[in-house]
Amino acid sequence: MLTNIIKLLVNFIFFYFAVGWLRSRDNNNLLKAVDIVLHFIFLLVFIQLVVYHYAYNFRLLFGSTSSGQASALYNLDLYFWGIEDKNMFGARIAMLGFPYIIMPIIRFGKFSWWRTCWIFLLAYMSLSRTPIVALLIGVFFLLWFFSNFKWRLIVVVVMAITLPFILQKIIRVDNLTASNDGMGVRLVYWEAFFQNFKEISLLGNGFMSAPLFLAEHAEFYRGEPHIHNTFLTSYLELGIVGLVSYCLFLFYFLMECKLSLMNNKFWLVAFLPLLSIMMILYSGYDNDIVIYLTMIYLLGSLKIIDFKNIRMGL
Repeated sequence: MLTNIIKLLVNFIFFYFAVGWLRSRDNNNLLKAVDIVLHFIFLLVFIQLVVYHYAYNFRLLFGSTSSGQASALYNLDLYFWGIEDKNMFGARIAMLGFPYIIMPIIRFGKFSWWRTCWIFLLAYMSLSRTPIVALLIGVFFLLWFFSNFKWRLIVVVVMAITLPFILQKIIRVDNLTASNDGMGVRLVYWEAFFQNFKEISLLGNGFMSAPLFLAEHAEFYRGEPHIHNTFLTSYLELGIVGLVSYCLFLFYFLMECKLSLMNNKFWLVAFLPLLSIMMILYSGYDNDIVIYLTMIYLLGSLKIIDFKNIRMGL
């Protein structure tokens, strides 16, 4: 509990001063440096995933049948980069990967196909559905906003053709409600929240109270420290004050982004992947969210983005 309280304070203090610092300076050189760092980060991510898959004889490279089987890939003895948890590792690929995809649009006015394919490959290799869903949402709207009718039609046709494979092999839709599936676990936790809503105090049950609540009310409990939904966790732990405060924090940050530069389409595209991940994973005080918000502020406040003149390239 003490660790998470410290994390909460450090993350938001860092966020406040980081955004203030970014707002007061020319960030072009910083953006170039961040881009180089992200190249290096994703190279290490690739090496880590190859090590995992090699130890598993690449048996899961064509998909896994359940979350449990996918999690078995993450051998703690082979861990050296990122994080050893499948869902968190996958989420971080998306949280850093989507700004990485956006980066050449800001720097060069170009949508990079190799970056996009590279991040999707890493997300696929992670065996986590979270980054795939978040990235699909973000990239779809990104392409939709700057594409003409021909490219929009191509995007829709490609997604329609690949949808069965995505649903079957990646999303594993057949197992979504199974008790040994990550999404099935989430559904059980959310059901416990809503069925026992009256037992939650209007002021919340207390910081880090989700484990006790789930152990008592959920059909089964796998040991997670949160309810797999940032907003539900905020209400469960800190009540109406915590939920409203968190929503106002996101709302006013979005307003601050709009005041810095009226990149309305960009801010919408940038927030959608974050919200999709927050709905199924984070507790709310995680540093991943703070880093993501800081990075999109860095990207979106640099210059007005003319979506009509974005070109496609390798």
